[in-house]
Amino acid sequence: EIIFDSAPRAGAIGEEDIAKALKESLVSNWGWVGEAQGQMRLMYWSPAVHLGVVRCARVPVEQVRAALTLVQSIKGRPSQF
Repeated sequence: EIIFDSAPRAGAIGEEDIAKALKESLVSNWGWVGEAQGQMRLMYWSPAVHLGVVRCARVPVEQVRAALTLVQSIKGRPSQF
């Protein structure tokens, strides 16, 4: 579950924005090698309930979990995973 302010604004947060924020978090914390090893994909995103399913490789799962936790904002909106 992703928690962010859902006040109506121009430019809603979409699936692409979530996937981009997750990838950027992996790259900024573990570099391109960590991002490649994680093989992270956003499989499903529901904008109605702010719930998504992320799939990743088995071995670096702890890095992916940490990267999710370290995302602070998406498109300038504060967020919490």
